[in-house]
Amino acid sequence: VDRFLPKTTKHLSALSKAIPGRFDNSVRMPIHHDMKPEHVLVLGENCTLIDVEGLALGDPAIDIGNMAARLEAMSWLEGLDASTCRGLASQFVGHSMPLDSGRINAAIALGKIKLATYAISHQIEDWAVIATQEIEAATRIVAAGSDNAERSAA
Repeated sequence: VDRFLPKTTKHLSALSKAIPGRFDNSVRMPIHHDMKPEHVLVLGENCTLIDVEGLALGDPAIDIGNMAARLEAMSWLEGLDASTCRGLASQFVGHSMPLDSGRINAAIALGKIKLATYAISHQIEDWAVIATQEIEAATRIVAAGSDNAERSAA
């Protein structure tokens, strides 16, 4: 990403230091690692995950964050209404397993970085703008989580 968007280097450097420490390495359960709507097959009342080659043990916040980031990104991926996409992402997180917001926010930020690289590698229309926006959003999410953590500790 640095090579294509040098203005984001500062953001990416800060994110690479802030995000890893937010996950709970003691929580180990099966996670998909690439959770997004197209990897969930719903038939009636049954739900099946597909494309599971990345299945591993890890913090479930990663799957929640990936799905939330992807739902928000459907505005530029699929041309859907941005407000509706944000609402879907918020509802998804609200109905997910209860985890602390710092872990969820770090995972959403990580998902947004993944989406930035996707926009670049797939040359999505306006990829530079979209990737920059996703990285800046990730930075805001992590910074807001740090502010909340500092306030809670005080």
